[in-house]
Amino acid sequence: MASAAVTRMLVLGVVSLFQPVNGYQVLRELSSWAVEDWAEVRPGSIYSMLNSLSKQGMLTRHELTEADRAVAIYELSPTGLDEFPVLVRRALDGSAGLNQVMFQVGMSFAPLLPRDDVVAAMRHRIEAVTRHRDGLRAKIGNMNVPSHVRHAMTLNHSVAEAELSWVTEFADMVQNGFLWFAGETGDPWQPPEDDAGWEMVEQARRYREELAKRKG
Repeated sequence: MASAAVTRMLVLGVVSLFQPVNGYQVLRELSSWAVEDWAEVRPGSIYSMLNSLSKQGMLTRHELTEADRAVAIYELSPTGLDEFPVLVRRALDGSAGLNQVMFQVGMSFAPLLPRDDVVAAMRHRIEAVTRHRDGLRAKIGNMNVPSHVRHAMTLNHSVAEAELSWVTEFADMVQNGFLWFAGETGDPWQPPEDDAGWEMVEQARRYREELAKRKG
């Protein structure tokens, strides 16, 4: 089962991308990312997190009528807008731990951060992974540790070495202009025409119009 921190960042991230957005749309989008497989995020936990984040003041919830039924619409609150990029940076830089699922979630939303923030996060992660690898190396060389345990640690050591190589290369690539980040233009990638995200963008436009009428 996914940690609350993983579910929290996924839900805040999708709301950030498509706001204002309803709960079913958040669920559908995350399901299309196969989060139940790689992040162990269950559908029920998504709805529960939307409710929790609203109570915590991270999301602003609006009640609208759509096709003669009530529907809850969510946007990031000012608090959520401040908190979300902090969560992404912590997932990337390893300050919240070197959990691989959390890192993958952070990478999913990395383009929402400025380039310099992503580079800084990667440099910080390099330091964290290096310390982790060196700690494993010391334990593997400790003859007081049972032989089978030391051998098992060699797998973790190999994973740490692979991550260190990947993150170092990625940090250099981003610093040298790879990919596109917040405030930048030119990314040629677009979702296919039949992607459900386009429907969400259009629905968000209609939600904004309805919310503006209320305020007006």
